[in-house]
Amino acid sequence: KQMPEILIRFIRGSQIDSKLIEFRTRAWCSHCESIDPIGVPRTFGAMLKGGVAYRNFIDPNYKGVTRFEDWKIPCTDQEHDAFWGFLLAQKGLPYDWRAIAAFGMGERDWEVPDSWFCSELMMAALKAAGIWDPAGEAHVDRIDPGMAYLVITSLLGAHL
Repeated sequence: KQMPEILIRFIRGSQIDSKLIEFRTRAWCSHCESIDPIGVPRTFGAMLKGGVAYRNFIDPNYKGVTRFEDWKIPCTDQEHDAFWGFLLAQKGLPYDWRAIAAFGMGERDWEVPDSWFCSELMMAALKAAGIWDPAGEAHVDRIDPGMAYLVITSLLGAHL
């Protein structure tokens, strides 16, 4: 039996909101999401248009993508199920504009579950699955795509 894995995609877009996020966070990527392991190729994550939802790879939100990287995180069946269970429980929630404001305006709690910014949703799902534990790390008021990229690429066993 093949070990399960979680697939996280990081994206660089060419739209104005993507460029703003990249500029404010000093990161190469402006978005991250999970790739659905079952069925048709699609992603799941939080975007400005449509909030937290599944999206096909041909979705108009992907117009102008100039770069992407897919990272695989090995996990147990239980971690995989907990990750996807958390994500799917967030389906339909709105995009979190407060996260964008926090890039320049200060503190907020990135784990408030009433709306999600892309990277915060992915990191909250990894936390819920027990794959990532921010305890003991410096407090952060947000988790932007660049920060998520650093954490995910440093997870033991993560690879392209």
